[in-house]
Amino acid sequence: MSGTLTNSYTNSPPVTILGYAKTLITLRNMGGGSGATYQVQANPKTNDSLAPWVTIKSGTAFYSGNVVTHKLTDAWEAIRVQGMNTQSGFNASIVVWANVDPR
Repeated sequence: MSGTLTNSYTNSPPVTILGYAKTLITLRNMGGGSGATYQVQANPKTNDSLAPWVTIKSGTAFYSGNVVTHKLTDAWEAIRVQGMNTQSGFNASIVVWANVDPR
């Protein structure tokens, strides 16, 4: 996910992680100003419309230039990241990388 965020959550495209032992999610705030909020969400079954997206990691003080990394080891089918701008008059932009390690 990369781009200018609004003052409401924007979703990244989902990434399938089922079949991998570990997933490393790295986020970097590339925008100006002093903040963004993010949530890493996971889904147990993406082709089931009743399966919920569950927030498993989050951060609220994600400042410009900051980098955060989360290691995931649970057996979710897919993950996505939500990002939101938190400072009026500035644009937050988050770049997300997802690296997976085979079982």
